[in-house]
Amino acid sequence: MAKISVHYCLLLVMIMYLSVLHPMIAQNHQVIARECNTPIYNITCKENSDCVPSCKEVYKDNLIFAFCMRSTPDHTLVCNCSYYC
Repeated sequence: MAKISVHYCLLLVMIMYLSVLHPMIAQNHQVIARECNTPIYNITCKENSDCVPSCKEVYKDNLIFAFCMRSTPDHTLVCNCSYYC
């Protein structure tokens, strides 16, 4: 019967340990980026670029994009901010 070295056994144990542990480590370090949208009803606009300063002020580095959209029920154009929440 062949003699197995201690280093080889330790390597196998480490590989088995990491194969079980690695998914748990990866799961705990996942970054979950969810996108949210919020209209700002008190800021009217004519085009998307009108909304960028206001949305940037509120959501700072979490801002994805800002756009102008028609609100209901009065159908005025208001700013809408899309951001990471």
